[in-house]
Amino acid sequence: MERRTGEPGHSAHASAYYVLSRDEVAALEADAEVLHAMCLEAVRHVVDAQRFADFGLPEWSWEAVAASWRRRDPHLRGRLDLRYDGHGPAKLLDYTADTPDGLPEAAIRQRRWLMDAHPADDQWNSVHERLVERWAEIGDRASGAVVHVAGDDYLRATAIEAGLEPAAGSDAPATGAVVCKADPWAAVLADGRGRAAVGGLPGTVWVEPLWKVLVAAPALLAVLWEMYPGHPNLLPAFLDAPGPLTEYVSKPRSGGVPGEQGDVHQLVDPLPDFDGYRPALGVWIVGDGAAGLGIRETAGEGRAASVPHRVV
Repeated sequence: MERRTGEPGHSAHASAYYVLSRDEVAALEADAEVLHAMCLEAVRHVVDAQRFADFGLPEWSWEAVAASWRRRDPHLRGRLDLRYDGHGPAKLLDYTADTPDGLPEAAIRQRRWLMDAHPADDQWNSVHERLVERWAEIGDRASGAVVHVAGDDYLRATAIEAGLEPAAGSDAPATGAVVCKADPWAAVLADGRGRAAVGGLPGTVWVEPLWKVLVAAPALLAVLWEMYPGHPNLLPAFLDAPGPLTEYVSKPRSGGVPGEQGDVHQLVDPLPDFDGYRPALGVWIVGDGAAGLGIRETAGEGRAASVPHRVV
């Protein structure tokens, strides 16, 4: 893995990109699919053991979360946030599995950059095509093909391309409709919207489904470490107390307010340093498969910027 500069980037402010070998991409894809499968197995354990309190979920929602998982309510996408430097296995930092941002940058903008700057090269990026395929599968699961997409023009466009009918802006979701929400379930369950949203199940097909509240919660990092201690793709993580860790980052267990319900403590593993720039890799999971790569890098205290990649 290498960072290069000096060529036009995919935005007015970007002239950098990353180069990965085909072997590195193959390793990342394998690691991502293993991690996704492990996360699903961890959700199964949480549901079977009824460990919802560890995730800070309101008690009234527990049975609905379990029922959503047992029905295998269909899911669309998520982003595995990884630490990777090309010299060892990828390490899971977070699974942004409920309302991940950055899809247009990963799926469309960096592809346009590749076509303009390096048309003969490759890129790990089948995100758009896989989204369209997955929307079609979700539409087949719903009794109707009407989709409500809140605040995301790109996701709406991929749903329409898949053959789903966009709902009029003022239409209330009907039974059997597919509803792609804008807010994560952790926030929805914590306020007055939660009971109404859960009450519409299973008639309303929510994207993402209710069981994704478990996948997206930092508490799952600790459950993963309990189930797979020492796994090369995981960082040590513990609920409530940091255990043996002396250097760690604390995260709210449900993804809500830090310290409100007890935290998750995960070993600090600094992002790799490429001449002062630190990339975090986001592997996009569509359905149950790894579909492509997006990279965000930071420099100092600056905001993260999306940076394209090519495969050679």
